[in-house]
Amino acid sequence: MAERVTAKRLIARHKITVKQAYYRKTGDWFMELTEFPGALLDQHGVRIFGKSDYDRAINDGSIKRYESYVGRPQGTIRLPKGVSNHRGYVRFE
Repeated sequence: MAERVTAKRLIARHKITVKQAYYRKTGDWFMELTEFPGALLDQHGVRIFGKSDYDRAINDGSIKRYESYVGRPQGTIRLPKGVSNHRGYVRFE
């Protein structure tokens, strides 16, 4: 059986140093980043955000933020065009 893909395994494999990371194969829905630098990963690469980059992406609408709700302490984010379409996205080699 194949090893499950997780953000933790990907950042270790690709030697990415961040405080927080989330993985989603499709690169469109993630838990909200709350620690920076933070990484959003899909099956092909990564986009690392500093706090100001992240705030700018939320303000310009390229990241849609959804508030937390009962039973979930932090919100979620949606990237309508996927994380791979963000400037600064790097494909894995």
